[in-house]
Amino acid sequence: MYKVMEMELSLMYDILYTKAAVVHTWIGYCIRALSPIAIATSFLLFYFSGSEAKDGQNGVDTAVTYVLLGGAFLMETTSLLSALGSSWTLSFLCARRWSWLQHIALCVGRWHQLRRAVLAVRKRVAALTGGLLGGSRNWSGTIG
Repeated sequence: MYKVMEMELSLMYDILYTKAAVVHTWIGYCIRALSPIAIATSFLLFYFSGSEAKDGQNGVDTAVTYVLLGGAFLMETTSLLSALGSSWTLSFLCARRWSWLQHIALCVGRWHQLRRAVLAVRKRVAALTGGLLGGSRNWSGTIG
């Protein structure tokens, strides 16, 4: 009973205090899918911009730019996979009237495979970082 209450409080927290209701829509998924592509494009444009454009810059600045673009790509890709593997996505897929989308995602088991993979990676990251990163996204047990 307490686990169900904890999950309901987590859902209420997501609805009231986060952008989950906006992110888990078609527009939100499109933005999340296009963000890594835009970051990768920025990375490639910066990389292939002529050396004359980078000559006036310090080597440290160039390295910091590469690190920031790589980190942004990693974070956006992680965010996309977490959003696709969330329980909000399952609800979104079940609410659709398009039988082909439900069949591809749910009947074939692709969504469940993705969710298991995301949870396995999250548990692995939590184990490697001592629980600082990748922990449970459920309710924290406290009210601010």
